[in-house]
Amino acid sequence: MARRAKTCLCCSTRLLRQMLFVSAFVASGLGIFFSLRETSARSAENVIPRSGDLAASAPDQRLLLLLEEEDDGEQERPSELLPQQQVQEQQALPSAGAESGQADTTTLPHRSQRPENSKLAGQTGRNPSRVVVVIPFRDREPHLVKFREYWRWFANISRQHVDVVWDILVIEQFDSLLFSRGWLFNVGFAAAMKQGIKAKCYVIQDIDYLPDKGVDYSDCPKPTQLSSEIDRYKWSVPYPNSAGGIVAMSSSDWRSINGFSNQYLGWGGEDDELHHRLRLAKLLTGPHIRRPSKGHGRFSGKFMHSMNHTKRIGDNQAYARNVALLRQIETGSGRWKTDGLSDLKFHVVENIADASDSDVHGITYHLMKVRRGVKEHDVSKALLAIPSRELCGAASAEWTWVELGQPVPWDLAELRRRAAKAAGCDAEASKLRTFIVADLEWNLAKLSSDQNPRGVHSFLRSVSAPQSSALIVADLRTEAEVELSFLRRGSVWAPPSTFSVCSLHTGKEPQYHFFKKRSCAGGVWKEVPKAVFTAYTKPVQSNDALKLCYASSKKHEAQRIRKGSGCEGDWGGLKWVKERNLYVAPPAEQGAPNRKDALCVGSRAKDGPSGSKILKSEDCSSNGWSHDFVFGEFVTHRLSSKAKLICFATLPDGRARISDLPSRCRANKAKLLGQFAVWTGEVASLDSFTLCSRLRSPHEDKDDRESMLCSSPGCCPEAWRQDLRFVLLRAAQAPETATALSQRVRGRSWLCFSPMSGGGFSIRAGSSCSDGSNKNNKNNKNNKNNNNNNNNNMLALEVPSVADLATGILPAGEETLGVLTLLQEDSSCQSFICPEVLDLLYGKHRAAVEK
Repeated sequence: MARRAKTCLCCSTRLLRQMLFVSAFVASGLGIFFSLRETSARSAENVIPRSGDLAASAPDQRLLLLLEEEDDGEQERPSELLPQQQVQEQQALPSAGAESGQADTTTLPHRSQRPENSKLAGQTGRNPSRVVVVIPFRDREPHLVKFREYWRWFANISRQHVDVVWDILVIEQFDSLLFSRGWLFNVGFAAAMKQGIKAKCYVIQDIDYLPDKGVDYSDCPKPTQLSSEIDRYKWSVPYPNSAGGIVAMSSSDWRSINGFSNQYLGWGGEDDELHHRLRLAKLLTGPHIRRPSKGHGRFSGKFMHSMNHTKRIGDNQAYARNVALLRQIETGSGRWKTDGLSDLKFHVVENIADASDSDVHGITYHLMKVRRGVKEHDVSKALLAIPSRELCGAASAEWTWVELGQPVPWDLAELRRRAAKAAGCDAEASKLRTFIVADLEWNLAKLSSDQNPRGVHSFLRSVSAPQSSALIVADLRTEAEVELSFLRRGSVWAPPSTFSVCSLHTGKEPQYHFFKKRSCAGGVWKEVPKAVFTAYTKPVQSNDALKLCYASSKKHEAQRIRKGSGCEGDWGGLKWVKERNLYVAPPAEQGAPNRKDALCVGSRAKDGPSGSKILKSEDCSSNGWSHDFVFGEFVTHRLSSKAKLICFATLPDGRARISDLPSRCRANKAKLLGQFAVWTGEVASLDSFTLCSRLRSPHEDKDDRESMLCSSPGCCPEAWRQDLRFVLLRAAQAPETATALSQRVRGRSWLCFSPMSGGGFSIRAGSSCSDGSNKNNKNNKNNKNNNNNNNNNMLALEVPSVADLATGILPAGEETLGVLTLLQEDSSCQSFICPEVLDLLYGKHRAAVEK
C-alpha cells in the first residue's frame, strides 16, 4: 500500500523522482469548526458536536509524512507473519476481500460499552493506559480490513507487557484534493479532544506499516518516533533527522508544537517540518526525536504489500510549494505558531464508532469522513431516481424520487436495497444492475456497476454540492447496454488526455520527455514553452488519427518517438523498452489557418544523448536534430455530444452572455447566473431556439462576447453570429404538490431576455418572467416555452427541471435518459472528473474559478 518515504531536503534527488500531486487547498481563519451528520444508529454520547473551537497552547514546529510507494511484489499470508501460537486464533479472521468486516461499521456504541467498563479492563487487575491512534486515510478499504485483523493480534500480544485500551480514529479525506496527511492528523487529534477521549499518548499511524511485538504505544514521556526500525531501511530510519512514520506524543506536546502544518499537500516535506517544530519547542532528545531502545521500534510493511496500491500522481507545483514551506521554517519563520491546530477548519461528513473489538481486544474504532472548511457537504441529500414501474410492475408510478438518506449507502449492494425499498419492491433489488451518477453542475454522468463498485463513493466525495447537484439514476440494464444507449444518441464525451513536454539539462545537450500531466514531473524537469498537447492513449474512432509509439531508454531519461509501432529495440546506441502508444490528430494541410498550431517531432541518434523531442513548431531540425513529422490536436470541448450544457451570465455593463463553453461564461469579469442542459439534435415536435452572439468590440478577444436567444431559424439580428440551435426536452410534469422534494425534482425556473437601450439584451433568471406575478407559469403548464413579446421581455424560456434531465424525451425510438452526457475519460484519477478534464472545461479561467 501507500508507504510514506521519509526524505529530507538534502535527499532531494529521491524526492524529485517520487512526488504526488493533485490540487492545493489551504484552510484559512482561526478556530476549529465541526459540522456533523449523525446517523440514526449513533449514540449521542459518542458524537462530535456540530461546531466548536479548539484552543491550542503555545504552538511549536514539527511535521511528518509517509507516502505512496509502488507495490514491491512481496506477498505475506497472515499466518506467515504472526507468531505460530496465534495461527489457530487467526484462522477465523476475515480475509482481505472487499466484503470482509463490513457489518462491523454500522453502529455507534454507548459509553457503557467502551473498554474501560468492559471485561478486558479487569483481566489483569491493572489500570490500562488509553492510547489514541490516528490513521490518515483514503481509498484503503482492503488495507483497513487487514489492519483490523492484525491489530487484534497486536493488542493481545502487547497485553503480556503493558495494558492498553485503544481508540483508533480512521480519518478519511473525503474529497478529491491532494492527500494531506498532516491536516488529517490534526483533524483526528481535534476530534478526540472534542469527544473527551483522554489518552496517555496520541499517535499518528500509517495503515501500511505495522508494529512487531515489543513496540509500546503508551511510551511517550517525550515525543517519540515509534517506527525507529523500519524493514525497508534495513531496520533503521531513512536519515538521522527523520521525524516521520509512526510518532507518539502527549496531548500537551502536540499542542505545544501546534500539531502538523495544514498547508502541505501531496508528497514531500511534512515530516521534515515536524522535526523543526520539535526543535523549536525544545522537545528533541539530542539532535533528533526520541526513539525506543533497540528491538522495540520495529515496523514492517510486508503484511500489506500483497494489496493493490493507489496509482501515484505527481504534481511538481505542489511539491515546489512544499519545499518553499519547509525552507520558511528552516530559516526561522514563525508560521508554525499559527499554521496547525490553531487555524484548523473541517467539516465532518460522517462519524461512526464501532466497538465490535472492544470487549475482547480493547479496541474502539471511530470512522470519520472529513472535508476542509465549513461548507456543508450533505451526501444524504443527493437525489436518487428509480424507474419503479419497470422495476416493480405496471401498478407502480413510472418514477420514484427520494433523497439518498441516512445512513448513506456507500456500497452498491446497500444502494440497490435502498432503491428497491423506496420503489416498493424490496425483493427486486438484484435487478438494478447499473447506477448512472451525474454531476448536474456539469451535466456529466458516469456509470457505476459491479465492474466499478467504487464509482458512487468517488462521485459523492467529488461533487461540489451533493445537496443541490448530485443525481443518481438506477437502471435495470447492464453497464454495456447503458453505454450503448448513450452512444446511439450521440451524448458521449470522450476528451483526450493532456501531456506536457519537458526538458532535462544534465550535460551539453538536453534530453526530452513528455508526461501525462498538466506540468512536468520533478523539480529537475523544465517545461518546454507552449509544448502542451492533447492525445489519446487508447484507439479512437477516427479514420485520420495518427498512431505514435514511444519507448524509454534504460540508460537515460529520454524517450524515442515515431509513427506507427516499433519503438523498442536498439537505436542510437541505446536499448529502448516499454513501448506504448498515443493517438494524435493529423496536422492541418500546409497553408491552412491552423497550421501554426502544429507540433513537430524530431530525433537525434548521435552527437549527443539519443532520443526524440516535441516542440510547438513546424520544424524540429536544428543542431544535430532531424525533423521527423508533425501532428495536431483533437478538438477538446464537447462538440461531439448532442447534449450541451448552456451557461448564462451577465457582463459588467448588464448585457447577456450565453455559451456552451463554460470558460466563456466566466471570462472578462462575467457573472455566472446559472446553467441548464439542452439537446442540439432535431426533435420535430419541439420548439427550437437559436443562440446568437457578437463581439462587444472588434478589437476585443474572442471570449468578450454578448449573447441573445431568438425562437426561429435565421433570427439572429444583422451583425450577430448564429452559434447554436437547440431544443428544450420535456417529460416530467410540473410538481403537483408544493413539497420541498417535489419542487427540487420537478420545479422549473425561467430565463428572461429584455432589449437594452443602445442595442443588445439583458438577461435575468427567476421563478417567473412576468411582471410581479406567475402569469407565465400558470398559463403555460403544458407548453414548456413561452415567447413573451411584451415591453419587459423579448423572450421567456422555461429552464428544464432535474426530472427533465433524467427522464426527458429523446430522439425517436431511443430509450429515455434525458440530456445527460456520458463522460468517458482517457485517464483514471481519484475524482469524478479528472483535473485535466476540468482544465478543458474551465480553460484558462480554472484557477480563478477554483479560488
